[in-house]
Amino acid sequence: MIQAKIWDTGPDPIIYLGESREDILVSFGQSLCWMTKSNWGDLPDDVKQACSFNDDTTAANINVDQYAFISHSLGSRIIIDGMQRIASFMDKRDADFAEALKAKESPFI
Repeated sequence: MIQAKIWDTGPDPIIYLGESREDILVSFGQSLCWMTKSNWGDLPDDVKQACSFNDDTTAANINVDQYAFISHSLGSRIIIDGMQRIASFMDKRDADFAEALKAKESPFI
């Protein structure tokens, strides 16, 4: 039972703290971008393309949509690190997006 718990949870922090950390944070950023950029029906199907926070619809959607982050353990750390990563690029982002994100309050559960 202890061994199963170790094998179920042990590799995740090792992977996150290793070479895959940046890939995981980029994936978080892309997920947040697609979530804020458009409505579910507007998301592209079977397309490999990057999402940009500089799109005008992103700021508009952030102002009207409600978001909540629900996580625990390592997922919580990834959310915090991912949001800090996005904030570190804020000076390179569209001004409307930066203002919308600064004004937004989202619960973290």
